Amino acid sequence: MVQYYLHHLHTIYITATQGQNITINIQVTQDQNPVNTGKIIIKINGKTIKDANGKVIFAKVTNGIASIEYTLPESMKAKDYTLTAIYTSIDNEKIETTKILTVI
Repeated sequence: MVQYYLHHLHTIYITATQGQNITINIQVTQDQNPVNTGKIIIKINGKTIKDANGKVIFAKVTNGIASIEYTLPESMKAKDYTLTAIYTSIDNEKIETTKILTVI
């Protein structure tokens, strides 16, 4: 069985403020080799992030990296949120990892 891993869920700003633009970088490897298939979506407290037009924001995985830029809504309250990165691919099972995003 081939194992896929989400090795890194890295946000440039793990602590952010309402209205701030954050960059989320995710590294995906298969048996320690960079993956070149699939895509990443992000959820905050279980809700998939979307753009201003209501379309799901996603990033394709290239050379083992997916990068998503997102502007936190002005309406987000100051507290901790669960940030979940979900990897999907036609050929593989869905996998995910989480990190805490603190809005101040």
